[in-house]
Amino acid sequence: MCVKLTKMVLPFLLLPGAPVYSAETTNVTLVGDSIHYTGTLTSEANDAVVEIYADAAVKPTTLVISSDGGDVELGMALGEWVFANKIDIEVNDYCLSSCANYVFTAGKNKYISNKA
Repeated sequence: MCVKLTKMVLPFLLLPGAPVYSAETTNVTLVGDSIHYTGTLTSEANDAVVEIYADAAVKPTTLVISSDGGDVELGMALGEWVFANKIDIEVNDYCLSSCANYVFTAGKNKYISNKA
């Protein structure tokens, strides 16, 4: 039985799959004076950050982000926006890949929680 199961499962393991981050839902919300970005970097979420900031009567000063990263160009675009608007970055959980390389490094001030 183990041999048959292995023969059945192995071909599926060898198939190219979607990136691990593709199943995660991305949410962007305004909480007080912070924009919270949770999930994979997406163009829609990046657009939501810009829209929330533009629509806010009192401009948010911090981007609180928990992201496993995503497309390099999306990370660079969000990082450029963060830098241009002198936004602080706060990581309470994780900021991986393009998030760490481009978004986090662009922050005016950077804060990392002890739990991150």
